[in-house]
Amino acid sequence: RLEEQLVKSAEESLEERNQLEAKMQEVSSNLNADLAAARSAEEALRDEKGQLEAEQAELQERCNGLSAELEMKGSAIEELERRVEELEGELTDAMSAKAATQSQLIEVEKQVEKMGE
Repeated sequence: RLEEQLVKSAEESLEERNQLEAKMQEVSSNLNADLAAARSAEEALRDEKGQLEAEQAELQERCNGLSAELEMKGSAIEELERRVEELEGELTDAMSAKAATQSQLIEVEKQVEKMGE
């Protein structure tokens, strides 16, 4: 009878051990699957990071180009504004000269009229 109990206890222990090993195998498989998924997600994030960094570099390059273009256009505008001021001054001088010439012409016409009388 003791022998039967020991055999039965050993069989139960063996069954329990087999169940625990099966459970450990299942947990191990789940952990491996989770690890593989985590590595895959990490790789996807690295790829996305690389794409975002490339996009950022491209946008920075475009921004630098636009900034340089804006600076050049600003300089051109300033130069045009200076030229407009110069031309306005020349126009004012020309109008003053024309007014003086017209005054002289009127004087000459008056003198011609007097001489003709």
